[in-house]
Amino acid sequence: MKCILTESDGYFNYMGLPPGNYIIQPDKAQLKKLKLKPQQAAYDLHISTKREGDVIDDILFILERK
Repeated sequence: MKCILTESDGYFNYMGLPPGNYIIQPDKAQLKKLKLKPQQAAYDLHISTKREGDVIDDILFILERK
């Protein structure tokens, strides 16, 4: 499992991810520490094989107070 930190607005960038299927989710320990829960626990995504790479830009985790 790979952890990636986001910017203050939630933006993140991960370069060099090989094509394939992935599951993306907020860090459970951080959610517990902040007393938050996501409306949707995880997203399935697919990175396509393209010469110019692939961009996934429709991921939105909405977090709620427990």
